[in-house]
Amino acid sequence: MQVNCFYCGKSFNRRRSQVLKYIKNFCSNTCRHHQKEAHRMIKCGVCGKEFKTYKSTMAQGRAKFCSRKCYNTSKIGHIPWNKGTKGVMPSGKNHPNYRPGLNRNGYPTDWKETLKEAIRQRDQHKCQICGTPQEECIRKLDVHHIDYDKHNLELHNLISLCLNCHMKTNYDRERWKKKLTIHQRGENTMVTRLTLTEKVI
Repeated sequence: MQVNCFYCGKSFNRRRSQVLKYIKNFCSNTCRHHQKEAHRMIKCGVCGKEFKTYKSTMAQGRAKFCSRKCYNTSKIGHIPWNKGTKGVMPSGKNHPNYRPGLNRNGYPTDWKETLKEAIRQRDQHKCQICGTPQEECIRKLDVHHIDYDKHNLELHNLISLCLNCHMKTNYDRERWKKKLTIHQRGENTMVTRLTLTEKVI
């Protein structure tokens, strides 16, 4: 049975049962997909020509120009934010992605390598769970937040752990929080004594 595509208007053959079953008939999956995203007619920001775009494209802020030529025309006279920096990326408040009080990983701006190194020196460059010295690890000791709060940079809340032990603390957090808190208070000299007899989940 001959039927016209609901989206592009192309004539194609389809079984009568399928035509009667569906209100809208499409010649391909591509047409079916495009029809799901209701298109809009908007004017080009440069030449004023109307063109068709989709709601999802508009939500991304990309539906402004009808062609690459008009896009390039819109950039004439535009001064880039990094013009004159000679390849030097600005830092701190001068960076375009600067977020007050946070670094790019969501930590406070005071979370720096100098602070982490101070914690490692305080802990004598040894993992405070298994006792492995830093020189035997594949990388520097991690500095772990005992209460799992990235914003709490109090010295008693920070502890040096090797990579393996740091991974263990991602499970059964309440148990590890309690044990590491006890360790930091000096009630036990080694967390290992508390953990060797218990199975880590």
